[in-house]
Order: sequence, then structure tokens, then C-alpha cells
Amino acid sequence: MSELQSPTPEIIEEYTPEQQLKRLERANSLLSDWKRKINDEYETTIVSSSNSWPRETPPSLMTLVDKILAISYDLTGEDANDVSTFKIGSLGLSAALLRALSRGGINRVSDLLSYSYNELLEKPGLGKARLTELKNKLGELGVSLPDKK
Repeated sequence: MSELQSPTPEIIEEYTPEQQLKRLERANSLLSDWKRKINDEYETTIVSSSNSWPRETPPSLMTLVDKILAISYDLTGEDANDVSTFKIGSLGLSAALLRALSRGGINRVSDLLSYSYNELLEKPGLGKARLTELKNKLGELGVSLPDKK
């Protein structure tokens, strides 16, 4: 099994509940360590040395980031380099907005970008306030709804 591949379901079933819990605890610990390393580098690179930006990030950290993104893609189908693959549920939107989008058959950003603002406004549960929330979130990701179709 390669380093980035997930175990097959047959392998997972071989773990006892105790082993599964230990693996989850270890994974959580590793993720916490990785997050701390990434945050430390982010603070050093972007926040405290803005006068010398861009500064090269250590290759070992970028390897770690690449591994995390690859694992994330394996688990979610979301490509960190392609916002359109993101699931709507991963954007941090309000529950009411998520429900309205889901009811409208919108599950990924790519689905969302096939509608204009006015077309979304016609969908049940999507009023101006919710669409403002949506436009703000998309703006944070560097994406906007298409103009009229």
C-alpha cells in the first residue's frame, strides 16, 4: 500500500474496535502536530516577515502539505487547487443556506456556478440575505457567481 493510499475496506475490517480507536487517536495527534507546524510556518512566512515576502517555505513542510491535500482529495473528492470541486458543505455556510442549496440540487461549487444570482434568487429558501452570505463566502475563495445567463 503506497503512503497516500487509504487502506481497503477489507483491511479496515480486520482492526478491532480498540485498534481502530488507537489509530484514530494517533491520526488526530499527527494532524494536530501537522497543523501546528503549518500554522507556525504560516506565521513566520506571511505574518512576521511580510517585508521579505515571498520567502521560500521549507521543502519538508511543503511535502507535508502536499500529502495532506492528497489525502483530503482521496477522502472528499475536493481538489485544493480547484474550488469548483469543493462540496458546498465544506464552505462553512449557515445550516439554513446549506439546506436550501441541497434542496435545490446544489452540492458542489461547480453546481452553484451554473446559476446566476437571479436564478438562485428564484429557488425556494434562497433570499437576498442568504445569497449575500453565499457571495461573501465565494468571494473569500476568489470565485463569483456568473452574470445573467
